[in-house]
Amino acid sequence: MVTEKRISVFAEWDPEAEVFSVTSEDVPGLVTEARNSEILVEKLRIIIPELLELNGNQDHGDLCVEIFYTTVEKVNVYV
Repeated sequence: MVTEKRISVFAEWDPEAEVFSVTSEDVPGLVTEARNSEILVEKLRIIIPELLELNGNQDHGDLCVEIFYTTVEKVNVYV
């Protein structure tokens, strides 16, 4: 029986490039960018199964992908 596998993906917004930069420790080799979350999800649906197969995981079954969106902003603090 194949069980659902949970994968964590981290998407950090780069305000200068205006893209999400995406990585995951659960999927070796996963590095991509997308201008919005819809495009990101479309890309991940293709890329993740391909990378898992290339990494030797032939029977990954159903995948549950958790996408964690973050952004880093500089804030000036005047003391």
